[in-house]
Amino acid sequence: MGPVRVKQRNEQSLRLVELYHDCYAVKDVEIAARILLDQGQEHRVETPLGVLHVMVHGAGNVRRPAILTFHDVGMDSKSCFSTLFKFEEMQEIVKNFTVVHVDAPGQEDGAAIYPAGYQYATMDQISDMLPAVLQYFNFRTVIGVGVGAGAYILSKFTLSNPEAVEGLVLINVDTNARGWMDWAAQKLSNLTSSLTDQILSHLFSQEELSANTELIQTHRARLSKAPNLINIELFWKSYQGRRDLDIERNNTFKCPVMLVVGDQAPYEEAAVECNSKLDPTTTSFLKMADAGGMPQLTQPSKLTEAFKYFIQGMGYKSSIPENCEELSANTELIQTHRARLSKAPNLINIELFWKSYQGRRDLDIERNNTFKCPVMLVVGDQAPYEEAAVECNSKLDPTTTSFLKMADAGGMPQLTQPSKLTEAFKYFIQGMGYMASSCMTRLSRSRTTSLSSSYSMEGSRSRSRTLSQGSQGGQLPPSPSHTMEVSC
Repeated sequence: MGPVRVKQRNEQSLRLVELYHDCYAVKDVEIAARILLDQGQEHRVETPLGVLHVMVHGAGNVRRPAILTFHDVGMDSKSCFSTLFKFEEMQEIVKNFTVVHVDAPGQEDGAAIYPAGYQYATMDQISDMLPAVLQYFNFRTVIGVGVGAGAYILSKFTLSNPEAVEGLVLINVDTNARGWMDWAAQKLSNLTSSLTDQILSHLFSQEELSANTELIQTHRARLSKAPNLINIELFWKSYQGRRDLDIERNNTFKCPVMLVVGDQAPYEEAAVECNSKLDPTTTSFLKMADAGGMPQLTQPSKLTEAFKYFIQGMGYKSSIPENCEELSANTELIQTHRARLSKAPNLINIELFWKSYQGRRDLDIERNNTFKCPVMLVVGDQAPYEEAAVECNSKLDPTTTSFLKMADAGGMPQLTQPSKLTEAFKYFIQGMGYMASSCMTRLSRSRTTSLSSSYSMEGSRSRSRTLSQGSQGGQLPPSPSHTMEVSC
């Protein structure tokens, strides 16, 4: 990178941070950053069966599954999902997930037109492209969100790769192949209706089409003027030729599923039939009133609320506290770090280091693949990585691990609570045999402090010890074979 480009990049970064500092409140910093993330990162993923266009949004939380979407016929990922994922409440839910929008071959904006006679991929083949996407981004698991043809593709992918999907949201799904009546009706439609009208009848209810709403007019204009209309027709024919997925109670999804359909939608009956075949203990069925054929466009608020409950049922909080107390208080520490970052001459280097950390690999730590030395984990309560630290603690050897969750420490306990962290570090190295007990008299000499122990069982974990400030006195420091939680 040449000196001029570096200077321009630096100036842009400085202007951005100054804009945050001068023009926005603390909460607005998050909103401004999210606007940047909304632009997404564009990728072209090579698969054994062709190339897929993929847009990635978010910072990449490796502890959570990615949310992977797949659009319907006559749409691309942007026109199908932008309304839903840019909805304010939905952004609050997914801000701690990586969101991956996959476009079917040739359906993205600006796609090259396929030549006459081109053999387009079948639904099964498109489904078989998705493992390459997960491998490309190093995703272990995903939560799938599909609409129409996209719902069918994700259903097929989930049946073939059950270990890769933690949850499935299927909007307007039809897992059946077309029957003879459907085939005959389609043949007649091909003769009497334009491709645009056929696809609109697939996307929207008859009531919506008759009302000719603004949404209908927008999609009709977009389809009729689409430069890749030939590609769209190939995708449409591929979906029309889909196979039956043969879903039954004994051959069904292994993950939680939320089925969504609008009342009077073209695929309402198919969604009801699909619901009857799924495991009722892991399936939610949402039939949305006044939603028409595209509930993600007409009822984003209701769908967002349902999605929030769905991922909560899977054990994922819809929103994790991210040092909100510290940022909202705009303490002197926050102001100091904001000023330091905004004036950093090596801001580009900092960004590169940040991106490198965001692209980290999973260390695959487990009880049988863990550290061979004593470990002390430290995290502040309400810190951004509190959940990650708790998860890490659960994977380590409890006989050699100390876990300190420090109250009132925020995100940087080494800066906000150096005294408590120093105490804990003394205990830690003393337990390793490097400091005599006679050196550990500060608590009883200069502070009115007591170390009270409370024991609890954590499944197969050993007893835990809580350090708290209170009355006078002292006890033996905890050894590395215990889990400590510092609170006050």
